[in-house]
Amino acid sequence: MTVKEYLAQGYRLEHRIKLVQAEIKELRELSTSVSSPGVEEHFNSSRNTDAPFERVLIKIMELEQTYADTLSRLLAFKEELSGVINAVPDIDERLVLHYRYICNYSWVMIGEKLGWDERTIRRWHNKALAEVEKNAYGTRKFKCRCTSCGSISVKSKGQMEHNKSGRCENCKCLVSMWTI
Repeated sequence: MTVKEYLAQGYRLEHRIKLVQAEIKELRELSTSVSSPGVEEHFNSSRNTDAPFERVLIKIMELEQTYADTLSRLLAFKEELSGVINAVPDIDERLVLHYRYICNYSWVMIGEKLGWDERTIRRWHNKALAEVEKNAYGTRKFKCRCTSCGSISVKSKGQMEHNKSGRCENCKCLVSMWTI
């Protein structure tokens, strides 16, 4: 995972939250709508006797739990991200990272906020990414799973670079990685 991918995780979490919010809103509207009663003459013993809105309410509760879990992950990530951004020594570069990855501003909006052109903002962004790569991102832990034997280990980036072959310590085959 590159520094840019790491920093962009917040945007993906926020996008997921907005999707879940929209789905909850739609289900709430559905749960308040009235459906016509079934007035059939015959008795069906296998027919579901639960009220139709009950399934919708259960789905709403499940989605609200998903929403709460995703929101707590987003808040924890943004707190971690603030620490990473605050480790960048240059204030302009720090502001660019803050506006881009915490506020999710476009390049144009960042330029307007700071009073500089987009080219300067992108240059500061690239310098800030290099600084994050050098400093804070290097302390991030990686969870590695062997594609062959399935063994899992947790290592820092430095430990991963030390084992440049990217091989499993158990069976010596190639390892796939994802971050914790």
